[in-house]
Amino acid sequence: MNIRPGIYLMLIVVGLVVLAWPEQDDQMMIQFSETHGPSSLDIVGIVILLVGYVPLIFPVFTKHAMIQQSVGKIFSKLLIVAAVVCLLLIGIALMIGSDVVLWVAVTISAVAQATLIYFANRKIA
Repeated sequence: MNIRPGIYLMLIVVGLVVLAWPEQDDQMMIQFSETHGPSSLDIVGIVILLVGYVPLIFPVFTKHAMIQQSVGKIFSKLLIVAAVVCLLLIGIALMIGSDVVLWVAVTISAVAQATLIYFANRKIA
């Protein structure tokens, strides 16, 4: 039994909790727009989140043939395109200050990446 994915998922959850924690002074370290930008607490949350995320996403690149075999060549490419395009849309939404575009892109990207991570990390019987 491999305990690492559980630890990585726990780090992602902790990072998300830190990111969601309310700010006291709303002081942004980097300002993308008038309403968007990370504070020092957000930076800590992002680092914790990335420490859990990077090891989970790495097998998507190394086991791409296995993903294609599991979900099909076209669907796997569609998931990758959706994830990449939505990550770009997240950056654009942060710069223009559009919450609707931001959360739609975050949702689509998260679902696409979670699907890729699941099929890359699962054990085939």
